[in-house]
Amino acid sequence: VLPSVWQVFISQGKEQEEAMVPAIENLKFLEQQLKGQKFFGGDTIGLLDLAVGLMANLVSIWEALSGLKLIVEEKFPHLSTWMQDFSDVPVIKENWPPRERMITKFQVMLEPYLAAAANNMAEEVKLFRTWTSPFALRIVWALKLKAIEFDTIFEDFPNKSALLLEYNPVHKRVPVLVHNGNSIGELLVIIEYIEETWRENPLLPEDPYEKAMARFWVKFSDDKVLPSVWQVFISQGKEQEEAMVPAIENLKFLEQQLKGQKFFGGDTIGLLDLAVGLMANLVSIWEALSGLKLIVEEKFPHLSTWMQDFSDVPVIKENWPPRERMITKFQVMLEPYLAAAANKVGMEEGGTRPKVLPSVWHVYFKQGKEQEEATATAMENLKLLEEQLKGKKFFGGETIGYLDIAVGWMANLVSILEEVVGLKVIDEEKNPLLSTWMQDFSDVPVIKENWPPREELITKFHVMRETYLTAAAKK
Repeated sequence: VLPSVWQVFISQGKEQEEAMVPAIENLKFLEQQLKGQKFFGGDTIGLLDLAVGLMANLVSIWEALSGLKLIVEEKFPHLSTWMQDFSDVPVIKENWPPRERMITKFQVMLEPYLAAAANNMAEEVKLFRTWTSPFALRIVWALKLKAIEFDTIFEDFPNKSALLLEYNPVHKRVPVLVHNGNSIGELLVIIEYIEETWRENPLLPEDPYEKAMARFWVKFSDDKVLPSVWQVFISQGKEQEEAMVPAIENLKFLEQQLKGQKFFGGDTIGLLDLAVGLMANLVSIWEALSGLKLIVEEKFPHLSTWMQDFSDVPVIKENWPPRERMITKFQVMLEPYLAAAANKVGMEEGGTRPKVLPSVWHVYFKQGKEQEEATATAMENLKLLEEQLKGKKFFGGETIGYLDIAVGWMANLVSILEEVVGLKVIDEEKNPLLSTWMQDFSDVPVIKENWPPREELITKFHVMRETYLTAAAKK
């Protein structure tokens, strides 16, 4: 009761509103105890009266200082009467400290609390991110662990908002943290800024050496661990076996760091936990999609336990993106990697690379000079198809044939890719027969009724293109 009531008077704004809920709930329990009796002890003062007796004097002082009335007669008739009756008992009345001195004392005590609350209310913190980026979760977790209130602005790539371009004109990408009008970009820079700005619940140790080592392992995680683990899940066959070697080696280093402690930060979550924290969620998703178990308890007992402990922390648990959406996202992301891996395996076995599909695909997933070169190759290959349609409705003649089915994806996907990228490859002037065929093929009921939902495909290829271009930019 007393801590919850005190919390009301040392808070302001939204925090005060939230503090009122448990305080009123607790006071209601006391109100129930007074039904049909003058004191908690009955007709005379008892132990509970002495325990709660502070309120009979202090609450009125806190109310006077804050201007907030908490215990009102309408809500708490029994408590209000008890406060007066208790205060009127001579033994109690004669031993209250001087009211003016108590007011001065609590004025001094309340000042730092109210100043901090006012400061928090005055601060404006915004985070620009996409829901699809698991890396931005580090920032979300850091802010939540430090109890910093912030607004989230979700960006919808590739349609970048004017605000994002204003706050991050250099890289024009998320995440971006805006604090009182000042913008900070780049993931680790943002985390460092949060750590230095808000000292509560530190993410880094005080000792300079330990702090340096934490930063070292964060960099090791970003540069070595996560890329090597990801490589395992985007590979197949012999390449996957080879990718397993550095991944397991890197995970063993992390396993060593967890010996004798619950988190990488010790008993509480630290910066390295946030850096590696993605694995606690994503690895299970990648394992579910690939059917491959990478982090097993026998090999990595500490990591396995840490993944569960980290995921069970409320701040972490409550801020994971929806699992089903993440599965869908990575299903889309993995497709091109696995298709390329399968194609490579096929070539190694003496297969031949198809021409039209890759050449058209490259147009939409390249930029600048590479896109120009890809367009020239695609146009050359499309001309060969154009020739095959001369004098007939379908490649199979009057009816759909084998080649129509093989090339049929173009009738739907090319228009989607054109919308995603804003680039026209197949137009009526250059490819009149192909343009007509695309319409005729799409109008066949069997074809039309079985296209995947257009909006879902647009979303899928937005994500796929973003993944390709991001990977290309890093190279």
